[in-house]
Amino acid sequence: MLFGGGTAMARTTDAGASFKPIVTYANAPILDAAFPTANRGYVLDTRNELTRSDDGGITWVVLDLAGARPNSLYSPNEKTLLLVGSKGVRRSVDAGITFKTAGTGKFRKLKFKSVDKAGSAVVVYGSSNIAVSKDEGKNWKLIKKSKKIKTIKLLDFADAKNGFLTDQNGELWTTKSGGKKWSRSESTGFNTVRSLALTDSKHGYIGD
Repeated sequence: MLFGGGTAMARTTDAGASFKPIVTYANAPILDAAFPTANRGYVLDTRNELTRSDDGGITWVVLDLAGARPNSLYSPNEKTLLLVGSKGVRRSVDAGITFKTAGTGKFRKLKFKSVDKAGSAVVVYGSSNIAVSKDEGKNWKLIKKSKKIKTIKLLDFADAKNGFLTDQNGELWTTKSGGKKWSRSESTGFNTVRSLALTDSKHGYIGD
């Protein structure tokens, strides 16, 4: 599934060899989308409207966010949906019909801006916080970062232990211990890193 900066989406059923347009219900530019199966998908637009399709994008229904204002979403399976935003993570186990605040304690009040699939785990992060879940968003554990990292710009984890992030200076940091230790990379070949993606614990890509 592909989406750009507007309301349009396109679907492929042949590994990207061809795409067919999907008419979404979005009345504003699409902010994020998730399709856990070929038929079920969710779309969040910049007007804070969340919709779900159960037939591969042919028809859509509007879901009640109950006052939440998420920045991004993630769906590990057709029943579970995570909404990530300025007040922690909201979790649904009934395909977006109802939501409950995930986690406990101060995690519920932390600000997050994005979510990342990390192998069988899932990682959320904001400008100063990182957390990981190993049970599809039900329980969360905060990940420590180096004191030298003041602001997190980008983050990508291959699994619960191996991750990259870029800081306020565009410098690249890596961890192989789930955040217990972070190392700054001295030889990226770029003055600043503006994009990154891990394919597994040993292979990844960065860009300026």
